[in-house]
Amino acid sequence: MGEGRFRSSLLRKGLQEKRSEKKGQPFGAKVTQTSREKKSVRKAVLLSLILPGSGELYAGEKESARLFLVTETLIWSLHFAFKTYGDWRRDDYRLFSVVHAGADPGLNSEKYFDDLKFYSSGDRYNRLAFLENGPQAELYPEDALWEWDSEEAQRRYRSLRNSSLLSYRYADYAIAGAVINRIVSAIHAARAARKTEARKQEIEEPGDFCLRLQSRGLEWRLSLTMNF
Repeated sequence: MGEGRFRSSLLRKGLQEKRSEKKGQPFGAKVTQTSREKKSVRKAVLLSLILPGSGELYAGEKESARLFLVTETLIWSLHFAFKTYGDWRRDDYRLFSVVHAGADPGLNSEKYFDDLKFYSSGDRYNRLAFLENGPQAELYPEDALWEWDSEEAQRRYRSLRNSSLLSYRYADYAIAGAVINRIVSAIHAARAARKTEARKQEIEEPGDFCLRLQSRGLEWRLSLTMNF
């Protein structure tokens, strides 16, 4: 009996030691610091060249991104507005020339509609062109000749055509503005990407963090280890 009790006591003692060791084992998670995505200057520039503001957004500068995007939207809105107004005025001066000068609306020649501004009739233009250039002169055919019914009508036509041409010119300026906006945005995005990387290097260092929580009976220990 005594030997059985002794073995039972040893068994209980062994189980208690194992439980104690198990409780004393550290648990938790080893957290490894992960570096953020590196901001590529080349990618930031490419994004801004495609769509101004997207490079700044990629670099983390939301306010600058919003400014360039709003500017881009405004530029293209102006382009289409001027283009549309120019089309309206073009239709107006062509119809006006048909009604007041008998012009040929199907003749899609910018020179033809320019000559309508400066010559009172097609016959007058042909005579002057022949006197100046002789047989090499480019003359208008009979069905393309015109004659203004009044000087006032010709002045009105000139105003309509000039208005159309000016609107088209402003539409082209808007496209030039879109190109400039892309260049400025690309330069700004490159600087923003470099600045973001420099700032990140100042506040971040590579390394490992290890968090351990240990318990022995009623005693708990929390330890933080940093390896560099």
